[in-house]
Amino acid sequence: MGFYRKGSGDVNHALLVEQFITSLGGMPLGESSQPIPIMKNPLPYFRKFTLGAAFASAAWLSGSTGFAATVAYWRFDGSDLYADASGNNHALYSKGTTAPTSYTLPASGNGSTIPKTIPQNQLQNGVGVSLTGNKNFGQADSSAFINSTFTFELFFNSVDFGSNNKYLAGVTGSWTIFTSSTGELFLALSANGSSYETISSKITLVKNTDYYLAVSVDLSQTSASGITFYLQNFTAGGELEVSSATHTTSSLYASTNPFSLGSPSASPGGAYFAGIMDEVRYSDNVLQPGQLLAAIPEPTMSGLFGAVAVVAVVFRIASKRS
Repeated sequence: MGFYRKGSGDVNHALLVEQFITSLGGMPLGESSQPIPIMKNPLPYFRKFTLGAAFASAAWLSGSTGFAATVAYWRFDGSDLYADASGNNHALYSKGTTAPTSYTLPASGNGSTIPKTIPQNQLQNGVGVSLTGNKNFGQADSSAFINSTFTFELFFNSVDFGSNNKYLAGVTGSWTIFTSSTGELFLALSANGSSYETISSKITLVKNTDYYLAVSVDLSQTSASGITFYLQNFTAGGELEVSSATHTTSSLYASTNPFSLGSPSASPGGAYFAGIMDEVRYSDNVLQPGQLLAAIPEPTMSGLFGAVAVVAVVFRIASKRS
């Protein structure tokens, strides 16, 4: 099950309490006037109680600043392929020769190991988007995607690296994430709109393989902590790989070109991305490893206190009704 979240990253705590009570065996709030059935002997409910508390803690955690920094989140799961699920109204548009098409994640083959439940937010996932064949997206509000700190994430599968660089995402004249003809992953930054600092991730991808990718950037940090690449090979069942890199670019050019997914750009990009994309998210700060889409949230003190508060309220109500 998944917890509802607003575009700002806040949690619907009323729904959280309802889900927690339901996990204990009680009726959902507002659906019955009957007392919540709680056994006088609480031991049989211990496991359900523990599970409910864990859900409460995880959901409270999701209200952290990392999620509030979400600028856009394109899930491609609903009836509107172009919709921004963050609530910030950054809908995409088709800017290729043909429109992107939905891609139902199959039981085998490309896309089959992309998570059907997103680890970070527990949202259900069954559909991505196919960008093979000169298909790509644009988003006109380029200024929202040009920041001195940001994190870009996506699930994807490249079916062909071709003979030119393949463009994953970015704003032409400002920043670009792309792969070379050998599958090596690069980030390019531009302070003047014409020349780029090209930074290697030292990671080489394999085609027809399901991946999670995140690139976090802090232009104020020119040391190795300034740029971090995260990659997880879903097909091989691997762990999250981390690679850091130094850079010299201290600011990004305020390009007026649209933010693009999968489309070619001026140097150093080259050709259309070919493959599947899913769960694309852009945040305007540097997310920590535990805040990434591919990561299960780690408990925090605020999450723990939130869970304890819910537990206390539920058992206080139960004790009065028993």
